[in-house]
Amino acid sequence: MSFLSEEIMNDRNINYYNRLGVNTLKELAVKGGFADYPDLLMVNSNLENAKAILEIGAGYGRCIDFLMKNKFQGQIIALEKSPVLFDYLTETYKNVEVVFGDIKTYSMEGKVDVALWMWSGIIDFSLEEQKSCIQKIEGFLNKGGKLVIDVPKIGFQTFAQHLDKQRLHISNEYGTLDCYIPSFSEIEKIGKEAGFSTAEEIHYKTTTLKERTIYILTK
Repeated sequence: MSFLSEEIMNDRNINYYNRLGVNTLKELAVKGGFADYPDLLMVNSNLENAKAILEIGAGYGRCIDFLMKNKFQGQIIALEKSPVLFDYLTETYKNVEVVFGDIKTYSMEGKVDVALWMWSGIIDFSLEEQKSCIQKIEGFLNKGGKLVIDVPKIGFQTFAQHLDKQRLHISNEYGTLDCYIPSFSEIEKIGKEAGFSTAEEIHYKTTTLKERTIYILTK
């Protein structure tokens, strides 16, 4: 089986999420142990004092819900590429700036203190795409700002077909999804080249014991 080319990987993957829809995505969050926000609780100290947060791939609003439940008072910018998910976000969150767009081409006025790329969002992109996106996100952040990235633990056991420890292929009734899990050394190198000053790695488990990794890049 051949892996999707660097140029088309993320653009092709979006069809999977359009077919998946809101309700199935919520069910997967429960099964994966994300509905109780274990990832966001791990990094909440980085969010509490932020004046503006950009979420990349806002999905059905899981991170928005967390921020609102914790009485976040700053600006939330929710970027979503899937038309299906964007429509749901627009209808559900009236006090959030919901933007229909692709991080690969998105441009933003002003700066934010934190960029969230949670629940495996980055792995829908090839390594080359990840590199260009991280370089772009660095430019969106204030000095001292943070990019928080959540990924599965490399080599984790899953229903996906492993092409190797970092490359996954999923094929089911919703279509196909090709993924690349970046290593800490790759993120650290990309971050340094992009202008980030430090990189941090945090390991945790979800409430259903899924092993995960969080990378935090600080500008």
